Amino acid sequence: MAAGAAVEGVGAGGAAGSRVAVSRERRGPRERELRSGHPRCLAFGLYLILGLLTAGFYAIRDPTSVCACVGNADPALFMWSLAWLPHALAAGVNPLASHAVWAPVGVNLAHHTTIPAAAFALAPVTVLFGPIAAYNVASIASPVLAAFTAYLLCRRIAGGEMPALAGGYLFGFGPYMFAQLVGHPNLTMVFLVPVMVLLALRRADREISRRRYVVWMAIVLALQAGLSTEVLATSVAFGLLALLGSRLLAGEPYRARISGLIAESVAAGLIAIALA
Repeated sequence: MAAGAAVEGVGAGGAAGSRVAVSRERRGPRERELRSGHPRCLAFGLYLILGLLTAGFYAIRDPTSVCACVGNADPALFMWSLAWLPHALAAGVNPLASHAVWAPVGVNLAHHTTIPAAAFALAPVTVLFGPIAAYNVASIASPVLAAFTAYLLCRRIAGGEMPALAGGYLFGFGPYMFAQLVGHPNLTMVFLVPVMVLLALRRADREISRRRYVVWMAIVLALQAGLSTEVLATSVAFGLLALLGSRLLAGEPYRARISGLIAESVAAGLIAIALA
């Protein structure tokens, strides 16, 4: 009887294994499709078209002379910031202090929203086409990149294309973005926020190692500091609340992972402080 039970158990296990194999086989094409780069390229292309037709609708006709903004006060500050960094690097002067404004005392630019990370990335555009063109690139790219990174995050969570497209659209082209696109690029450069969440999810699911998570999160945090300290502060505050809330609400087996994730995130933040 014991042998018969063992055989039946093996048979049941084999049947269960067969069902799992069939389930995986059926799920295979969909998983491969989700891993494919084609949907991502299509999503990015769609968001880029939306960005050109919305944020860049007027400026795209003459991007070196027409600003994708409203007014001239705050946008002028950011255009000056975009032009100042490549000028300072070429002239060999301190990029974080300038006597070209508020002369003769000068000004400490680290106290102002000078978006140095964006200025560095857009330096070739600024040098070749001028600060207005660089500002327009930043204005158009902000909602596009925000929508795309949110799409990647929603794609991972929802597992489907349409929910991910909708989530990316709402994040990148929602009322907040267009309210700030009038002249506050430091507040529209939020595309790294979904990347932070995506990195945390991948680390919590053990898809990336501890070292890779700490290094990449530190880089992302430092870059966000160079784009917007306001967005960085908000992200850190809400991220901490989310981690602590997850630690309290998660089941026992998962709490240790979240505790480790909190410690690793703090380590990444300390490294980011040194980098920034």
